Amino acid sequence: MFDLFGGSRKKKMANAIRALVDDTLTSSESKKTFIQSAISRNGIPSTSDTMEIWIRSEISERMRTIGIEADHRSENYEMVVTAANIIAEKSRPEIHDELTRSWLADNINKTHKSQHGVFNDAYQDMVSVYKTQYANYSEFYKEAYAFSRIELASVLFLQGVITAKDLQLERELFNGFDEIVERDGGQDKSSKSEAFWFLMSYLQEEFNDNGLYYDMARSVLRYVLNGDITEGMVGTTCQSPLKVMKLLDALEDLGGGEDNFSPKDHCDSRGIYKSVLGE
Repeated sequence: MFDLFGGSRKKKMANAIRALVDDTLTSSESKKTFIQSAISRNGIPSTSDTMEIWIRSEISERMRTIGIEADHRSENYEMVVTAANIIAEKSRPEIHDELTRSWLADNINKTHKSQHGVFNDAYQDMVSVYKTQYANYSEFYKEAYAFSRIELASVLFLQGVITAKDLQLERELFNGFDEIVERDGGQDKSSKSEAFWFLMSYLQEEFNDNGLYYDMARSVLRYVLNGDITEGMVGTTCQSPLKVMKLLDALEDLGGGEDNFSPKDHCDSRGIYKSVLGE
């Protein structure tokens, strides 16, 4: 079925796509993993035709990560289209299951309303299902859950709701995921994208009216995990979620995310909130 991929110029790409298709079609579980990645990277498709486009995008992205240009401008893009058609045709039951399944946000009921606000509400909702549901999650959802918990715990530390010791316990509970968030935000992980959409189900409308966008500022949280923002810098006052967002936004504007950036350079004896926000 891959004869059209012949020819010396196309051989490397043909072999890579053939291997990807073969690996994807190995089992129902491998098909689901591929489809979950495509959906998490691009969003929920509205039609089966859109799903096929998402599959093409997933193939192109995976080729890019191994140094092969295979986007829609590539002269060999027909290989991607053919491979996507094959995967879609042979994965119809798995596609149907993924498009009709519940997402992480649908598996965690929004029941908590606390004085500490939306970040703590989301965190407490997650904690409440840990003992009863987490063990039954697929590996994909366990990863998404872990990423969400660590990210929320980092925010709550910055907010002054939990201590450094509490944060360390979270990191030990989900060992390894904190290192991914600290290093690069986990953007190469489709489960990290799923975690982001879970958080957005709480935060989408919370801060936008104030011109604050969590997706733009969340990368600053790595400085909590790498120790550049300490308990002494945060202080003992519990801040509002809005003030935390203002701080994240301000740190991002100051250069948060750049290699040579350190929050400590912008914090004096008054603590990070007063030093950065002047409030």
